[in-house]
Amino acid sequence: MMRGKMEIIGSLALFILFIIVYLIIIEIFVMLFRITGLSREKARFQVISMLTNSGYTTKESELVLKDDKRRKLARFVMMFGYSFTVTIVSAVVNIFLQFRHTVAGGAVAFFPLIILVVLISWIVKKKRLASKLVENIIGKLAKRYMYKQNTNPIIIIDEYSNLIIAKVYIIILPDELNNKDLQTSKIKQLYGINVLAVKTNEGEIFPNASTIINIGDIIVVMGEEKNIRNLFELNDTI
Repeated sequence: MMRGKMEIIGSLALFILFIIVYLIIIEIFVMLFRITGLSREKARFQVISMLTNSGYTTKESELVLKDDKRRKLARFVMMFGYSFTVTIVSAVVNIFLQFRHTVAGGAVAFFPLIILVVLISWIVKKKRLASKLVENIIGKLAKRYMYKQNTNPIIIIDEYSNLIIAKVYIIILPDELNNKDLQTSKIKQLYGINVLAVKTNEGEIFPNASTIINIGDIIVVMGEEKNIRNLFELNDTI
C-alpha cells in the first residue's frame, strides 16, 4: 500500500513538473512570436493553438503564414507540441494506472496535489516578475540569433484601432535619427510616430524634443505599424 502511494505521489509530482514546464514553454514561444511583430494576445492564441493542435484556422493565422520567420517558428512549435503532448498523456495514464490500485490511499494525496498544480500554474502565469525575466532572457537570445545586425527588432506591446505601441531595440540607427534629436528628426511629422520612453544604459527617461536616440537604446513608440516598420526595419532576414 505504501509503495503504491509513493508511486502515485511520484507520478503526480512529474505531472506537476510537466505543467509548470509547459507554461514556461508557452511564455517562451509567445515572446519569440512577439519579437517577429505579433502582439501579446495574438501571439499567445497562435502558440496555444499550435502546441495543442486545436485547429489553427483563424484569420489571424495568415499573420504567421505570410511571414517566413513565423512559419519556421510555427513548424518547430507544432512538432514540439506533439512530442510534449505525448509525454504528458503518458504521465497521466501512469497516474491513473497507479491510482487504480490504491484508490483510498491515493485519494488522500491526489486532491492536495491537484490544488497545488492549480496554485503553481496561477503563480507562474500571473507573476509579472517571472514573465519579465523570461521576456528579457528570451528577448536577448532571439535578437542575437533571429536577426542580423542590420535591423531593429520590434515587439508590439498593445494595439489601439489602427495604432500600436511597440518596443524597438535599436541595433542600427535609421538615417532620420542618426546624430539628430527628436525635434530635428521630424519622425512625428514624417511618420506619425511618437517616442514615449527611452531606456538607456543609465536608466529610463521620458524623451523631449532634445532627446537623442543611440545604438543600444530600447525605445517605446506609438504610431501606425507600417510606419514604424518602414522607419526601423532595415532589410531583415532570418
